[in-house]
Amino acid sequence: MKDFHCESCLAEFQLKSLNRKFGHRLLGAEYHQALAAAKQDRFPSLLLLQYAAETWSVVNLVAVHRANITPEMLEPRKPLASGARRTGWQGCHINLERIPAAGRVVIVKDGVPRNQQEINRAWSQIDRFSEIPTRNRAWLLDVLRVVERLPIEFELNDVYSFESSLASLHPANRHIRAKIRQQLQLLRDQGLVEFCGRGNYRRLA
Repeated sequence: MKDFHCESCLAEFQLKSLNRKFGHRLLGAEYHQALAAAKQDRFPSLLLLQYAAETWSVVNLVAVHRANITPEMLEPRKPLASGARRTGWQGCHINLERIPAAGRVVIVKDGVPRNQQEINRAWSQIDRFSEIPTRNRAWLLDVLRVVERLPIEFELNDVYSFESSLASLHPANRHIRAKIRQQLQLLRDQGLVEFCGRGNYRRLA
């Protein structure tokens, strides 16, 4: 599943390229192989490359850290019908909508490379998510997406207002508000939010 690897840190990357902007879903590999890789935390990081077809120049380049690719982000496609060359083969989509902005490290934007120090800082911050077990990571990423939609300074009740949408993403959980509070504590520990007291928070990234 990998296309590149870094000889310094041994990180693995898979390249996806288009001559247009990427949509909400990305074509992935065989579903069961991808799912096993995500469960075992072996899924490579993604390089999303948008290029100009006329000049073959890089328009946008975004790195999606592998910590964002949890089993919940993978959506199975319909298996190939009988008679197809690979009958029964089942691909998947990677749901980019569930990946928070903090998990997308911009390297090139509108043809302009980003500052190297900013790239390294953003990558190091999301890399800390790798320390969290894969089975717990989807909740953290979903709450982070909610926080990113709120003003920089927000209240706990603001996050609670997304209770129904979070419940739909995690139907097995019956204690949504307690889970939200737990994830905000983890985001605080990761340096992404600051607890200001009395149910008030500040987003730091």
